[in-house]
Amino acid sequence: MDATSGVKEYDLYLWDFDGTLVDSHSAVCANMTRAIEGMFGEAVDSERVTKLVTQGLSLEETLQAASDRTYTPDELTSLAKTYRATYSDTAEDIVDVFPGAAQTVESLAAKGKTQVIVTQKTSHLVTPTLKKFQLEAYFPTIFGVTPERPPKPDAALYVKHIAPLFPEVGAERTVMIGDSKSDARFAHNAGLDFAWASWGSHGNTDEQQELATHVLTSPQEIANF
Repeated sequence: MDATSGVKEYDLYLWDFDGTLVDSHSAVCANMTRAIEGMFGEAVDSERVTKLVTQGLSLEETLQAASDRTYTPDELTSLAKTYRATYSDTAEDIVDVFPGAAQTVESLAAKGKTQVIVTQKTSHLVTPTLKKFQLEAYFPTIFGVTPERPPKPDAALYVKHIAPLFPEVGAERTVMIGDSKSDARFAHNAGLDFAWASWGSHGNTDEQQELATHVLTSPQEIANF
């Protein structure tokens, strides 16, 4: 706690990417639909895809759930590769930073706070967007999906991969900022405080509200703790 304000302070801020820092919902849905229809000729229910994208699932889980057929492991791998290969072209003109998010990132950096991205995307899909909005310097570390580390909500992502890089910062001084159920569960499983970015959430949000340490209505509120 800050002795003067009574507000808890943090030293390490774990930012989710999609739906928290950037508004990429339309780009993700459009590219996912294009990948499935292009590879398998399937008609995709856009409303189903929209609901799935907000759940914080892995890419492979989302692609499978978006289809009425069961993909083989090879088909799912190929589909995920196609999605990742074409995402940047689809997203470039659609993705935007949520209002106030860039200023909040800059404010936290000015206070000497450490900020990292923790995302279900691969890091090479995140970096171009950070560059586009001149935010790359504020996020020198990106924890994207790799075969070597588990995705959210697995606590091992924090315990085995994130925490060892910041040994001077304990879990009690770390906060996870995110919009999805996966973000909420990750924070809960890892013993971290959870700041729910309600501006990026869609559909049923009961779990996020239940697990939230902080309920935020705008990115600017993050700078208050």
